[in-house]
Amino acid sequence: MKMNTEILTDYLNGKCDIETKKSIQRWIKEDSKHESYFNELTLYWNAKNERKNAIHVDADKAYRKIRQDKRVKRTIRLQQLIKHAAVIAIIMATTIIGYYSTKLINNQTLITNWEEVDQEIILPDDSKVLLAGGSSIEFHNNFSKKVRAVRLAGEAFFDIERNPEKPFIISTNFTQTRVLGTSFWLSEIEDRTIIKVKSGVVEFKGFNSNANIIQLHKGDIAKFNHTQKVLLIHNEIDPTNKFKVRHLSFEKKPLKQICSDLSKLFEQPVLLEDPTLGKRLLTATFENEGLESILHSMCFSLDLDFDITEKQILLKARN
Repeated sequence: MKMNTEILTDYLNGKCDIETKKSIQRWIKEDSKHESYFNELTLYWNAKNERKNAIHVDADKAYRKIRQDKRVKRTIRLQQLIKHAAVIAIIMATTIIGYYSTKLINNQTLITNWEEVDQEIILPDDSKVLLAGGSSIEFHNNFSKKVRAVRLAGEAFFDIERNPEKPFIISTNFTQTRVLGTSFWLSEIEDRTIIKVKSGVVEFKGFNSNANIIQLHKGDIAKFNHTQKVLLIHNEIDPTNKFKVRHLSFEKKPLKQICSDLSKLFEQPVLLEDPTLGKRLLTATFENEGLESILHSMCFSLDLDFDITEKQILLKARN
């Protein structure tokens, strides 16, 4: 049985048959996330029963909307949730919106989207966030007087309301993005953070990495590698424009390790024809250079040549 909020609320109301009850109990026990969500649901449901008239929900209208588009983007208006007694609003909104969880602790809001479909969230400043499945976002309920700060885990598309006096700052585990008013997509995955700018101007940087700070414009894509602390930039509007490193330094580094680093950064195998070449050391700094430019400089310094095919790049001793 595929579980959803409607079935769980029927369970809480005692409207399920014996087989459905058993299925729900198995579902709760099979995953700690299921148990956590059900406990939250129970808490909010109990609170709702104490204040039944807190919020009016048009369930028929919501159902008709969902029927129009099975992959409808769900919207949460946070100011409304906060305004109407948080625990009441959350449980009533959950009944319509789907499988997500919201926590309000010390004026901080944490929203997690447990579903596969994207979920639209309206922030306190009316900025819009399209939160991907499995992702979460955290922020102060009313923002501060100087900045609008949020923290993202996962990926989301942001459409930010312009406010020159109050910049909008998105932090992830490894990067920080600063904007005044723009739209962009931001994703933090296992080994890198990626940003794609749709409109406006964005300042993007890696934490504790002043050499890797860049202004991005419409069509720009940037990747920040978490391990190597290197930022790559590319503009998708120009098909001839390839990824370039913002800043990359090697200090007496073996060629074998450099090839490994470049392979990971540019997602293209860089190999050595002769493994003994890997012991050669290189000291160099590259700024705003693409892979081919870096290879030319390396080969000049180390007396090498290279061949490029569709599958790999091969470094070899110069004849």
